[in-house]
Amino acid sequence: PTDENFSVNLKNIFPFEECINDSQCGGSNHRIVRRTIDFLLENKEHWNDLFVLIGWTCVNRTEFWSDFDKKWLWVNQYRQSETSEKGHIARTFYKNLWNETESFTDYFLNVLELQSFLKLNNIKYYMFRSFAFQNPITNAYLGGDEDFKFYERLVNDGSIPKTYLDAIDSKYFPSFVNFNKSWHWVIN
Repeated sequence: PTDENFSVNLKNIFPFEECINDSQCGGSNHRIVRRTIDFLLENKEHWNDLFVLIGWTCVNRTEFWSDFDKKWLWVNQYRQSETSEKGHIARTFYKNLWNETESFTDYFLNVLELQSFLKLNNIKYYMFRSFAFQNPITNAYLGGDEDFKFYERLVNDGSIPKTYLDAIDSKYFPSFVNFNKSWHWVIN
């Protein structure tokens, strides 16, 4: 809805002159990084006046550039049920290319890339997780302590370094792996 969405409510609560919502239903964290940095580079003269609020999405969503379509195509777990070409692409991606460890690693790298860009340029920001982690093959949500247990399993089996968590500024992103501080938890 255009009149009753997150950004409109945010603007009504806080004294922002303008609130720009660049979210996309079903979009990926890759898109969030790409579009946010694109916007910021196009609006350098406003950096001192900006507050960037990032709601990270499911770690298993992705996007890729299509030379054939000449646009960014996005893949998420919900498209698998579609009978369209997009559904076929999603099913093929999750069946053949997706894996949990890589999704979590991409999530970390996306967060670290955007966090670093924002800090380097002294742009005010805050980040939160919009959703619990979800497995696109089984559609199982982790949520609660399971999100952090999932992270710990990846660390303990050597898939990712323990230092990932230390690299994220928890003051400005307290829900990196803590589902209890995510937007999904607040809504529930």
